[in-house]
Formats: sequence, structure tokens, C-alpha cells
Amino acid sequence: MSPSSPFLPAGTVYGTLLNFRAEMQALAPQITEPPYKAPPKAPVLYVKTANTWSPHGSAIAVPASVPEV
Repeated sequence: MSPSSPFLPAGTVYGTLLNFRAEMQALAPQITEPPYKAPPKAPVLYVKTANTWSPHGSAIAVPASVPEV
């Protein structure tokens, strides 16, 4: 993809499901702490909608109110 070509991901929603036993066991210590306080009662779905994607090296607009680090 050239820098001037638009980045158009296919599909409308990208996601991953956190419901693997090994992942839950690895995250067990953090799951009982705030803000979660308990393991999930249903599968956890992480969603990354198409409007949150950008191509590698593209500029990211940051509001002027955000302080520089």
C-alpha cells in the first residue's frame, strides 16, 4: 500500500473473544481487583470498529487540550 492510498479495512467490526481457559487462568490475579472485582459471568468481547483503524505511519490527530509528554 502506498502512503497516498486510502486504508479501507474490509468488514464492519473486528473483535476477539476472551474465553480461553489458559487466558482466564493467566489473568486470574488481576480479574479479582478493581475495576473488575470478579471473573466475568459471560465471554468478554473486545471490539475494534473500522473507524478506529489507521494505516502504518499515518498521522494521528490529537486535540490541543492534550498535554505533550
